[in-house]
Amino acid sequence: MAHVVLWVLFCGVSLVLGGCYQASSYKGDGRLIDHGWQSYSQRYVIDLGPVDLSHAGNYSYKLSNLPHAEFTIGIEIIEANQNHLNGPRPDHSGYVRLELKSEDGQTIVREDGPLESWTHSYGLGSTYSYLYRRGGQRDIPLPGGGAQIELLRNPAGGWGSYFIAQTSKDYMLNFHVLKPNPEKRPARLVSHGVDTP
Repeated sequence: MAHVVLWVLFCGVSLVLGGCYQASSYKGDGRLIDHGWQSYSQRYVIDLGPVDLSHAGNYSYKLSNLPHAEFTIGIEIIEANQNHLNGPRPDHSGYVRLELKSEDGQTIVREDGPLESWTHSYGLGSTYSYLYRRGGQRDIPLPGGGAQIELLRNPAGGWGSYFIAQTSKDYMLNFHVLKPNPEKRPARLVSHGVDTP
């Protein structure tokens, strides 16, 4: 009997955490993969395909029927050499603009600047780099001491290249390579999503 109760509880928790979203519901450009609720840090991955950072150009995508999650939009680059903790950062010269708008034309994300100013995320010894933008933040002092971090989101809810997707909304994403990086390396526009209340 106890085993049955535990199994029912486990199933109930799995349904609540897993939600009702099905990856096949996604109707936008690229491909959405759902790694399941146990892959919290990168549950959802939207691969929007290759971008050429070595040539000026514009790319446009429609995102529709997204899961209710917080997504980070970034650029995945395969470097010529492995990333090392104390090694030099790969050559990320070039200047790009990333803009995400909702169906009513509201700008949620608008980030532009030299790629070398974007946050560089990587695994030690890996040739993969992921470039994205963080927004501003401030410390809010707590009565008993210490501080709480407050993210300074824009009026549309964006924070750097992060946004919280609403399933019922359609989005337009535009990516512009304004100043190319002369060193050609494979790159893709990829968005990672995590569940959010």
